[in-house]
Amino acid sequence: MDSFRVNYEISNHGQPSLLPEIAFAPDGQAFAVSVQEQNEVRLYETATGRLLRCWKNPEAGFGEPHGVLLTERHLLVSNRNYFKAPSEIRVYSLNSTDDYALHRLVTPFSELVEAHSMALSNGRLLVTYCEGEGRTGGVVCYAYDDERGRIGEPLSMVDACFHRLGDPKGVTFFDQGRRALVSFNSLKPNPPLQRLIVRSLRRWYKKMADSTGNVWRSAWNVLREGQGKQRKPPPILDNGLAVFAIDAAGK
Repeated sequence: MDSFRVNYEISNHGQPSLLPEIAFAPDGQAFAVSVQEQNEVRLYETATGRLLRCWKNPEAGFGEPHGVLLTERHLLVSNRNYFKAPSEIRVYSLNSTDDYALHRLVTPFSELVEAHSMALSNGRLLVTYCEGEGRTGGVVCYAYDDERGRIGEPLSMVDACFHRLGDPKGVTFFDQGRRALVSFNSLKPNPPLQRLIVRSLRRWYKKMADSTGNVWRSAWNVLREGQGKQRKPPPILDNGLAVFAIDAAGK
């Protein structure tokens, strides 16, 4: 059996935080890490683990940074903005000494909430969206110009299949950019509105049961049995990977 040795460890100082994603630079010499609760993105040297740079608020304008992507010239960060504002992607110049975004794209689809992960190939930027309240997400392909650090108009959007599969999460190109691999999460708790309705019905049934006896109590017990259960996933599917063909035009 092969053995692996830990070369170094990097501690997260300050407030406890999720580190949702890591992305390497094209040459592999550096990697970026999103630090969600601290609203930071850190750039480290791969060989040593030395901190090279840290983008942070207020200049960076982060709203719970999640996905990160490094190109030769820029850092792209997807911001969760979880139901506080529309999800957005910000682009930062690696050559700039300040932390201000060079460009920002607000998600153009109101039904897509949390920008999750990103992948880039030949000017096509794929972004997964998930965690919509009461709905699943989708994958959007945008035009991207790395010379200027600009995200263009959507080239295509796939969402219908994720009503069956579940929330799209990670994404990457393969097969020389002709196909995309998307991971999805099939298990998702009941949406908040549904939970609110069920809670209200449970309270009403309980009140009726106190005065009308066993019939109402039976209904109350049925509702209690469903408390805390997750939405039933589609048959066979229980998290997984989906493969999509994608052409040079991003379709």
